[in-house]
Amino acid sequence: MPSDSARKRGPAKITEVDDDYQLKRQRNNAAVNKTRQKQRAVEDTTMKKVRAMRKENADLERQVESLQQELKFLKEMFVAYASKSKEAGGGGGGETRSEE
Repeated sequence: MPSDSARKRGPAKITEVDDDYQLKRQRNNAAVNKTRQKQRAVEDTTMKKVRAMRKENADLERQVESLQQELKFLKEMFVAYASKSKEAGGGGGGETRSEE
């Protein structure tokens, strides 16, 4: 049978091991929380960028539509002007006629 002194040392070792384990768990939990917090920050930043890019994309699509309408209008104006010039005998080539 173990002596009294041997029994006293037994629980002390378990407590030391338990304390070490608890310390490691606390450090690990802190590291996990820090990592998760950092990941949330990265996700938040990414989502903000996504929202900004979607808004910019929508703005650019509206701008493209506007420019396409303007181009269509200008082409129609050019065709109308060219047709008018041909009817007037100007040829639409921008030529100048000299008086005879």
